[in-house]
Amino acid sequence: MLAELAKSVRLIALTNTNPGHAAVWKKMFADTLESFERIFCSHEISTRKPEAQSYQIALDYLGIEGARAVFVDDKIKNVKAAEAMGMKGIVAADTESTMEKLRNLGAI
Repeated sequence: MLAELAKSVRLIALTNTNPGHAAVWKKMFADTLESFERIFCSHEISTRKPEAQSYQIALDYLGIEGARAVFVDDKIKNVKAAEAMGMKGIVAADTESTMEKLRNLGAI
């Protein structure tokens, strides 16, 4: 799904993690992570979801207003915080429903 999405939209990740954990998943999921243009790790940006500053860092990187972004996360509190920043939000449950929600929003 990510590789297909990356062909038509800019993908970045915003993750709450720490240096030790990041070192492991960056190796384990290296192929999957190639789909992302940039990954923002909380320990590197000194803020974490659902803090507004973390979303603003992502928006500033993309150079867009919140209304032009779609935020997908498995935690509703993180999605609600993104929506408070003006983004469209999707609570991810599974690949099929997430893709359908992206299509319904006109994101893909």
